[in-house]
Amino acid sequence: MLHVRAALYLDFDNVFGGLLKLDPDVAIQFAENPGSWLTRLWVEP
Repeated sequence: MLHVRAALYLDFDNVFGGLLKLDPDVAIQFAENPGSWLTRLWVEP
């Protein structure tokens, strides 16, 4: 089986700033609890 390694680079300041304009509560949650959104990106091999 082929295993692919990948990296995701996230411009935190831009994402946080955009969220802050849309919904400050979501922006704070995004900043304070990165595990909540990181787990959504995880794909089991």
